[in-house]
Amino acid sequence: MGSETEVVYVCPDGADGTVRELRERVGRVTTVDAVADRPTALSSADCVVVGDGLSDTDPIECCRRLRAYRPELPVVVFPTDGSESLAGAAVAAGADGYVPRADGVDTLATRLDALLEDDDTASSTAVTPSASGSTTDLSDRLELLIDQSPLAIIEWSLDFDVACWNPAATELFGYAASEARGRSATELIVPADVRGEVLEHWEQLLDGDFDGNTAWRVNENVRKDGTTITCEWVNTPLTDDDGEIVGVLSFVQDVTPERKRANALEALQETTRELMRARSADEIAAIVTDATEHVIDRPLAAVRIRDEDREALELAAISETLDEVTGDISSIGPDGGALWQIYEDGEPFVIEDVRTELIPYEIGVAVSNAVLYPLGDHGLLSVAPADDADFDLAEIHLTHVLAATAEAALDRLAFEEQLRAERDRFAALFENVPDAVVSARQTADEAIVEAVNPAFERMFGYDESAIVGRPLDRIIVPANRTAEAETFTRRGGNGETIETEVKRRTADGLRDFMMRVVPVDRGESTDHTFGLYTDITDRKQRQKRVEILNRVLRHDMRNGMNIIDGCAEMLADAVDDDDIEYATTIQERAGELVSLAEKTRAVERVLERESVTTGPIDVTETIEEALDRLETDYPGVTVTRSVPDRLFARIDASLRTALYQVLENAVEHHDRSAPTIDVSVCDRRDDGMLSLSIADDGPGMPDEERELLQGDREITQLRHASGLGLWLVNLVVTQAGGQLTFDANEPRGTVVTLEIPRADAELARSTGDSTVTSDY
Repeated sequence: MGSETEVVYVCPDGADGTVRELRERVGRVTTVDAVADRPTALSSADCVVVGDGLSDTDPIECCRRLRAYRPELPVVVFPTDGSESLAGAAVAAGADGYVPRADGVDTLATRLDALLEDDDTASSTAVTPSASGSTTDLSDRLELLIDQSPLAIIEWSLDFDVACWNPAATELFGYAASEARGRSATELIVPADVRGEVLEHWEQLLDGDFDGNTAWRVNENVRKDGTTITCEWVNTPLTDDDGEIVGVLSFVQDVTPERKRANALEALQETTRELMRARSADEIAAIVTDATEHVIDRPLAAVRIRDEDREALELAAISETLDEVTGDISSIGPDGGALWQIYEDGEPFVIEDVRTELIPYEIGVAVSNAVLYPLGDHGLLSVAPADDADFDLAEIHLTHVLAATAEAALDRLAFEEQLRAERDRFAALFENVPDAVVSARQTADEAIVEAVNPAFERMFGYDESAIVGRPLDRIIVPANRTAEAETFTRRGGNGETIETEVKRRTADGLRDFMMRVVPVDRGESTDHTFGLYTDITDRKQRQKRVEILNRVLRHDMRNGMNIIDGCAEMLADAVDDDDIEYATTIQERAGELVSLAEKTRAVERVLERESVTTGPIDVTETIEEALDRLETDYPGVTVTRSVPDRLFARIDASLRTALYQVLENAVEHHDRSAPTIDVSVCDRRDDGMLSLSIADDGPGMPDEERELLQGDREITQLRHASGLGLWLVNLVVTQAGGQLTFDANEPRGTVVTLEIPRADAELARSTGDSTVTSDY
C-alpha cells in the first residue's frame, strides 16, 4: 500500500494503538464509531477494517451493511477474540478477510496489501482463520490423532483437573488414564517449588491476557515413580461458540539434551499460522516443504497436488536440498502403482526401504526410508531423511501434525472457493431473476431493506439507494393493509415461508402481487429473509374480465336462445308448409347455441377445480352409463363393446362427460342413418395405463378439429359445440395425466383413444368410487 491508500477503521476509538500502527504501514486512517456515518466516511476509502465493541452494531452486521452499500469495497474483520464460528459468520456476511487481533497489525497490513492487489487484478478474495482453527470440521481426525499421537496430550478443566489423558501421557508420566482423570495437575505432576509459577500461568491462560504466547517450558515434572523429567508444554485455551473459555488443551513432550530442535513445536506453530494465511495450493506446498527441512530437519520432501482436469498428482513444491537433483520427476496418475494407491487409501504409510519399492522418482533420489502422507483429496506429501538416517518417533509425529495442518489449509482453500462460487451464482440469480426480489434484515417488528434487484426497481419504481436501510413495509404497503403486513413480517422472522396474494404500493400506484417470503435459515427465528414479488395485476384483471363476459354471455345467450326457440316453434305452427323450413332452421341453430353454452359451462367447471380428484372410478360402470344414454338419445345407433367386468382408473367422474362427448360426436358427425360404434378397453399393466378406444364408421374427423386438439391451429378456430366438446375431452384426459389420440379406422371412420392412469382394485375397494359429479 502506498501513502495514498486510505483505510477506514470501524471501531469505538483509536486508543488501542491500532490506528497509529496502521498509519505507519498504509497511509491515511480514518476512524468511525457508528456505521451510520459511512456515506461520507466511505466515499474515498480504499478498504475497511471492522473492529468490535461498536456502538450501533456488531462486526457481522457491519459487514452486511457495508456490502449493501459498496459491494466492491474490501472488508477485513479484526476482532479482539477470534474463533472459527466468528470467521465463518464473517465470510457469510461478505467479509473478504478475517485476522484475529492476536496475529498483530503486521499481519493485518499484509492482508490489506493482498486484498488491494487482488482488487487491482480482479482476483478472488480469501478468508484467513486464526492459527488455532480451520474452516473444516476435523473432529474425527483429531480424535484419532490424539489417541495415536506419540506426543502427550492432556485436556484440563477450568479447575486444572485432568479431563482427558491420552496413551502418550501415560507413557510419559506413568499414570494410567483412569488414575490421572479428575486429579489436579499440582497434585499429579508439578513439583512443589514451581507450583506458584504454574498456577500464575494458568490464571493468565484463563484470563486471556497471555499475549498469545501459549508455549512455555518447565524445567522439571514429576513422574509416578518419583523421577523427574524436563518437558516442554504447549497450552491452548478451548472455547465454545460464544468465545468463552471452557478448558485448556496441553501438548507435552519430553525435552532431552540431544534433541536437535528444542523449539520445534514453536516453529511448527508459526508454520501453522503461515499455512492458514496461505492463498494458494502452491503456496501451501512451498511452506510444507520448507518446514520439513528447517523445522523437522528432514531435507528431502515433495508435495504433489491433484490436478482434477488431468486426474494426476502434479509436483507443486520440492525441498531446496533437492533443487539440483537430476532425473525425471514425473506426474503420478492412476497407474502410479503404490504411490497412487496410498493417496487413494488416505492413510499415512511408512516405507522402510524405498529402494526395494521401486519408487525413488517420487523425491528424485533413492533413500533408505520415507513417510507418505495423503493430504485428504488434495494431494500427497513425501518426506525422507538424507544420508540413510532413520526417522525417530517425534519426527514422525511432527510430520503427521504438519500434514494434518496442510490438509486443513487446503480444505480451507476449497471451502473458500466453494463460498465464492456460491456467492457468484447467487449474485447472478439475484441480479437477473425477472421477479422483484428484496433482501431484508429482520428485526423484532420490521424488515429492513438491505438490497433489491433491478427487477424490483423496475416494478416498484424505487431506486435501491433511496430505500436501503429503511423498513420495507413503510415504503410499499398501503395504509389500510399495515396490520396484515406486520403479521407477514413476524411470520417470516419466525422462519416461516409465506406465499400469498397482496396489494402493494408502487411509484405508479397500487398493483397486485404474488408475494413469497423465504427465510434464509429455517428454525425458531431468522435474522434475514428474501421477499419475491410477481406482478399479477394484468392477469387478475384479465381473469375478472373473462369471468364477467363468460357469465353474462352464457346467461344471456341461453335465455335468449330459449326465447328464440319458443318463438320459432310458434312460427312453425303459423306459416305454410313451404316456409316451415325457415322456422326449423331457427330452432336447430338455437339448440346448437344452447348446447354450446352448456358445454362452455362444463369446460369452465373443469378449469375452475383447484385440484383434480384422482378417483378411483369404475371404468366399466362409466362406459355402460354413457352407452345407455347414447342408445336412449340416438335409437338408430348400433353399439358393440369389449369391456371387462370391473376395471378402475385414477380419474374423477368428469370421465363420464368426456366419454359421452366422444360418443355423441361420432353420431352427430356421421353421414349415415344407422352408425356403428365399437367401444373397447385395454388394460396396459406394463406402463400403468388404460386405453379406452371408441371406433366409428363415419366420414372421419375434420382436419381443423384434429389440428386444434394437436395444437396446430389457434383456439380462435374453434367455432361450434362439437369442437368445444372434443376440447373438453382433451382437457379432462390431460388433467388426469393421460393423453387423447386419433387414428383412422379401416376401412372407414375414426378411432378416438383416451389413455388414462389405471388404479389397483385393492385401492378401489378401500376408498370407494369417486362421487364427484359431472355435467353431460
